[in-house]
Amino acid sequence: MQATTQAAAATAPASSGVLWAGRAASALATPFLALDGAAKLVRPAAVFEGTLEVGYPESVIVPLGLVLLACVALYAIPQTAVLGAILLTGYLGGAIASAAPSGQAAESRPAHRMNGVQAN
Repeated sequence: MQATTQAAAATAPASSGVLWAGRAASALATPFLALDGAAKLVRPAAVFEGTLEVGYPESVIVPLGLVLLACVALYAIPQTAVLGAILLTGYLGGAIASAAPSGQAAESRPAHRMNGVQAN
């Protein structure tokens, strides 16, 4: 009896507000990440300089863009959204881990720049 109750609670549908909040967050993040992946394929000067500044060689810019676009595509398809979310989490975690030693992770936060706060 208790196992049935727990199983029902685990599969209960999300409330309408939570569902729409998730959709809104996805609608904001998905185009931004797709644009970032596409920019890595086009390789404008800002992307090129930023990647080199973090310490990656020029040869990884396009493969990183392809991986990011593949992850975003998986995330955008409802049937593979969970896999895409897991892969994007790994991709973004690697980006933060790469930027942290150079100090870029703290300096690049928009909130810090907008508020005039500088992390040391």
